[in-house]
Amino acid sequence: METIASRDGTVIAYDRVGAGPPVVVVAGASCDRGAQATLAGALGRHMTVLNYDRRGRGGPGVSAGERRQP
Repeated sequence: METIASRDGTVIAYDRVGAGPPVVVVAGASCDRGAQATLAGALGRHMTVLNYDRRGRGGPGVSAGERRQP
């Protein structure tokens, strides 16, 4: 797991898998990056995959005014 801070300071967690041309994998609205881990692994055999947590899902951070859903 790697992290990056967004412009408002929210920390976004992501996994970087593989090497080659980049592709970004976006999980569904109520999921974290774990939901797409198998897909990211398969794609990672051919390209660099960035599989990230949407705000308020998984990962380390939630910005002010946001909350985690149960």
